[in-house]
Amino acid sequence: MPSLMGPASALMTEARGLCPALAMFQTCYACPFVTTCPHKSKLGDYAQDQNLLDEALAKNVSDALARLRDEANEETDRAEASDRLLALTDAPELPVHLRGEIAVALGEYGDQRILEKLGETLLDQRLTEKYANLREDAAFALGDMGDARAIPILTQMLEDWRPGIRFACAVALGRLGRPEGIAPLRLARSLRLGDDFGQLNDQIHEMCAFSLALLGDRSVREPLEELLHNEERLSLSRAEVIFALGEIGDPASLLPLQQIKPEHLSDGLRRYISIAFGLIGCNEVREELIQCLAHTEGDLDIHAARALAKLGDDSGVEVLAMRGLASRIGYLRRISAESLLALDTLQTRRLVMAYLDLEPVASIQDSLRARIPTP
Repeated sequence: MPSLMGPASALMTEARGLCPALAMFQTCYACPFVTTCPHKSKLGDYAQDQNLLDEALAKNVSDALARLRDEANEETDRAEASDRLLALTDAPELPVHLRGEIAVALGEYGDQRILEKLGETLLDQRLTEKYANLREDAAFALGDMGDARAIPILTQMLEDWRPGIRFACAVALGRLGRPEGIAPLRLARSLRLGDDFGQLNDQIHEMCAFSLALLGDRSVREPLEELLHNEERLSLSRAEVIFALGEIGDPASLLPLQQIKPEHLSDGLRRYISIAFGLIGCNEVREELIQCLAHTEGDLDIHAARALAKLGDDSGVEVLAMRGLASRIGYLRRISAESLLALDTLQTRRLVMAYLDLEPVASIQDSLRARIPTP
């Protein structure tokens, strides 16, 4: 197979023979030691990516990413771009930051074939400085994809010294929806790592509480209720706290939710309160939930449909089927299917059974099939 790098590949081979760091970081641009490098006089200044990449490869990656991310494109065009990008990730000459960017883009697109490389991106300590956020984005993507195989690596990195990575892994473990995430998230809430300037660990602890709520852990109900009226929240908005209390589903939260000051109640917060009340099982908000089905921002319609399903109301079935099950986000597909199964009608069971034949994530398939009663 011809090299994807052309002349740049030969340059890199020569450079690696002179600089040991370059063998690890692949490009001087990705190397944290470049500003004080003693080899620069011999190797020349490689501080620009384009000196190491053939223009053809750089344009190939850029064009394919643009096609993949453009939701207005035909699905066949996006799928073709996905295939092309996946093939590029196996090129040994591809700089680590480009490989990471491709992995994150494919993960956000929902391509299950990139799962392993997303894990590699999360672990890759060569992604420093301006590319460090790719590691966090990789964790977010792993959570959204919904594949339980990501749990070990997310659990491992939940103890990383970098606060941003711990934060992202906490988010991801909650969205995976697996009980295996409860123990490591509880542990992370008790850890204080490094010099946090008084806040970074607290931000992570708040996010761990939110993710534990997504997993139905009632031990975080009271801490979240305290945050509900605390104007010094660090990482969670009031809407997120309201939503988390709804996910726990404990009727004890109804009173604290009712006590939110009227001046804090925007239209958006009122919708979140209706969803939380519905998820807790309060029938009085049924009409408000039906109105929420028209609001797609933040996937409010899907969560309103879930709340209606909790109340035994099938008004949101179309939203759950057409928006939820059709989503590229595994988290949304899973929770939508769970709500359809909770309605326990012949129609909703058939909808979920038909969807399961197309679900690309084996662990989502298995968890949902376990919920379907055998005849």
